[in-house]
Amino acid sequence: MKTHFKVLLTALLGCLLISPLQADDETDARETVDLAHQSLERFLAHENLDWMRENIKTANGLMLIPKMISGGFIVGGSGGHAVLFSRDTQSGKWSGPAFFKSGGISVGLQAGGKVGEILVLVRSEKALESLMENVGKFSAAGSVTAGPAGEGASTNINAELVTYGLSKGAYAGVSVGAMGSEIDEGRNSAYYGKAATPRDILLERNVSSPYSDAILATLTEASK
Repeated sequence: MKTHFKVLLTALLGCLLISPLQADDETDARETVDLAHQSLERFLAHENLDWMRENIKTANGLMLIPKMISGGFIVGGSGGHAVLFSRDTQSGKWSGPAFFKSGGISVGLQAGGKVGEILVLVRSEKALESLMENVGKFSAAGSVTAGPAGEGASTNINAELVTYGLSKGAYAGVSVGAMGSEIDEGRNSAYYGKAATPRDILLERNVSSPYSDAILATLTEASK
């Protein structure tokens, strides 16, 4: 009887210790998706981002960092939580998100101001698969360039990763080649209710969450 009581007590203590952490990861993951959805809508609505709106239709994937913070991920640099989505080029169906921690020593701006939101358009299967791993630098995943914006901007873009930044709602050309990403296993497992790798989420597509429905619907509409 005493043995059974000790086992039960140990199990209860384990739940008390683990459940809050899992709940926090799940809540944080859902909040990140909500922020990413709001950020995506701001990018899509921006009057100067015609090239991005046109080329999302043929993209292999898309990464969003909805909130950059100083000193995150790498001390002395910038970072934030990132979400990565994939697009099936045959059916046009979007999947995701997979969660990452993203950051780097610096985020280079082509215009003044501090970037608060970043969107990365992924334009090759190779670059998408590279981003699904722990990447020391985005430039290692593929060629990177800041996206064109406004009238008269060059549209002859061959880079595999095309980046856009918003600072307080205003467009800010941004280079993220020096930034990297790390798989956020805690948020991935908490969000999907079981262990899930980026490959499970984005290529195998054997996990899903109803909390993704709204942002996936926006991506689907944008890529029509």
